[in-house]
Amino acid sequence: MHSFWVPEFLFKRDVIPGIPEDNPGRKFEITTLDRTGTFAGRCAELCGVDHSRMLFSVKLVPQAEFDQYIATHQAGSAQ
Repeated sequence: MHSFWVPEFLFKRDVIPGIPEDNPGRKFEITTLDRTGTFAGRCAELCGVDHSRMLFSVKLVPQAEFDQYIATHQAGSAQ
């Protein structure tokens, strides 16, 4: 089990194996943050030997920039 935590978001999401894909609890969506930027995150659940290495970052961008990123990467994956 993991628990993805981004302190700046004041939000933590537990990742539990076996939750169906259509369950809203599988999404890590933040809709209340009103600024862009890159935010540090970490696993907040003691998940194993490499727990201390479970570091990541989340980049918040405007919706139009995200849509362009998705369109570009989907087009590239079709080749």
